[in-house]
Amino acid sequence: MSEIGQINFEGARRSWCSFSNILHSHGINITDTKTVSMWPRALSVAAKDTLILCTDSVTNYHTWKAAANEVRESVDRFKTPGWEYRIEIRNPERMVQDCSGLIRGRERFQAAAKEIINVVNAQIKEHIPQGMNNLLTFDMRGRGNRWDNAAMLIPTVIIGFCPCSYYQWHVFEKQVEEALCTIQDHDFEVDIKWVATDVDGSFEGATLGLEAF
Repeated sequence: MSEIGQINFEGARRSWCSFSNILHSHGINITDTKTVSMWPRALSVAAKDTLILCTDSVTNYHTWKAAANEVRESVDRFKTPGWEYRIEIRNPERMVQDCSGLIRGRERFQAAAKEIINVVNAQIKEHIPQGMNNLLTFDMRGRGNRWDNAAMLIPTVIIGFCPCSYYQWHVFEKQVEEALCTIQDHDFEVDIKWVATDVDGSFEGATLGLEAF
């Protein structure tokens, strides 16, 4: 966290309208606040000061964006001109914290992974309206730090859909599971993960997280 970020966030925190009051007005219970610098992986030059507002709320998700915008308005009253920052509301216990790893055991997984991807892709084209799906990948996936929990990473099909897409996803998940049961030439369990992804461009295929050696 930059020094100027600390000063700006602290000024807003001490204002007549605290972050906690704003969130409570939207039905969100605040449990902790953090100020950190965050950036996309391998792009530290794009780091931005970020105010993280933690909550244990499991409802009222539809109000979170409005609450974050109101917090931003509060911070904007005190911020230094030209300073860029982010506001993030998160439930640490419910948020997605999975990590990905390369598929190890190339001989065992590569052919099966490609067949699995083809089967899932066929189900997407048959059942999902065009434009909803924007990502399909197969890699090793698990919760937490991949270096500390490497043994917990399991083969996973990740299906990405556009944010705010409405569909009978539970029905489609069942269809995918039934289709995968038709594949007989692999002896490992495959998990399915659904994620909301904001990917520019049209979906044209799939990727495999395979080792480069």
